[in-house]
Amino acid sequence: MATIHYYRPNGKTSRQEYDLTPMEDDVLQKAAEYSQNLFKPNPLVELRIWNSNEVLHWEFRHWNSFWSSLTGLQHERALDTIEEWAERIQDYTGMSTGFVAEALAFYRDRERGR
Repeated sequence: MATIHYYRPNGKTSRQEYDLTPMEDDVLQKAAEYSQNLFKPNPLVELRIWNSNEVLHWEFRHWNSFWSSLTGLQHERALDTIEEWAERIQDYTGMSTGFVAEALAFYRDRERGR
């Protein structure tokens, strides 16, 4: 077992444990295939920006976006369309608006049961 500890500049810590027991190739392949096809129910985009004092965290989650810093959360104005969200996400991340819009439409359609 390996335990990885994460120490963040804001004083928070977290850890993850990994079982180091070797596994058969076919088991690993099946797990990879499962993971590749697993979608969370809601889209999530996270971005960290380092400045001289702290790490700022921007997040798009549950069709909302906000900044997190040592001073707290700063919520951004909610947007109405996938195209607007795609532009905001592109502005922060540099990802293609077409790609982002397609991914967001996929999640919207899943929410609507299509």
